[in-house]
Amino acid sequence: MRSTLKIFLYQGTSNGEVDFEGLRSFLQSLLPDISVQLREEFISHFALPFKEEEKKIEEVARTLAQAKVRNIREKWKRQEPLCGEIAYERRYLFTPSQRPSGILYDAWQLQRILRDLMPPSECDWEKIHVAITNQLFGTWDGGNFHYHCRTAFFGFPSLISTTGMVEAPAKPRSFYLKLQMGIPREFLQTEFQGRFLDPGDPRMTEVLKGYVLQALFYHLTENPFCSDPDCRLFNAHWQEELIRAQLRDGADLCPVHRETLKKILRGEKNPR
Repeated sequence: MRSTLKIFLYQGTSNGEVDFEGLRSFLQSLLPDISVQLREEFISHFALPFKEEEKKIEEVARTLAQAKVRNIREKWKRQEPLCGEIAYERRYLFTPSQRPSGILYDAWQLQRILRDLMPPSECDWEKIHVAITNQLFGTWDGGNFHYHCRTAFFGFPSLISTTGMVEAPAKPRSFYLKLQMGIPREFLQTEFQGRFLDPGDPRMTEVLKGYVLQALFYHLTENPFCSDPDCRLFNAHWQEELIRAQLRDGADLCPVHRETLKKILRGEKNPR
């Protein structure tokens, strides 16, 4: 692996939600010959050069408003956003830590918006961009005709949502059954404590390590997932699967993927 490869982690979550330096140190210890750098929130970083350009800022805010999913049972289609929606996006463009996280965005559109902000010098195979955000994004499921929230959406750049880590993988079935029976969510939070992630969960940094590794493997091999439920590349659909893969004692890559990564880093295996 050429040592010119660089990983950039973008800090787009609320203050204190994620230990980004700890996350960077984890990757740097795993990949000692690769540069791992922290950057501020993705849009703030790339939009800063034209912060005073009224027309450009208005266009970024408009495209973000346009990327919003208005109905989870209707596939996203381009339509002109309202003035208030544009104003909302503009208000938080350079203050992402103050931004509410309840809006769902189409993942394809959000990724395209971020990619379009990047100058050509940042758009090459040697650079891995991972935008970590507290914003929700999802993809359209043509099988059951509605949007699903996603924890991660890999590509250029890769997107990882801490809110998606809470909302996307399903909680235990018994949790939903008891909720339907009328048991207050507050009681269930106590009963099921530790079996799923909560907003602001102190375990998020540890879970993020696995998702950033998935982004790395996507970039290097185009295959971010593993079928081994004990591998950090396991594609968890349930919270308990996520906890098993990312939070058990000694959580790590499986032997196959540890060896694959070693071979890639030694230049013995074609990354793609």
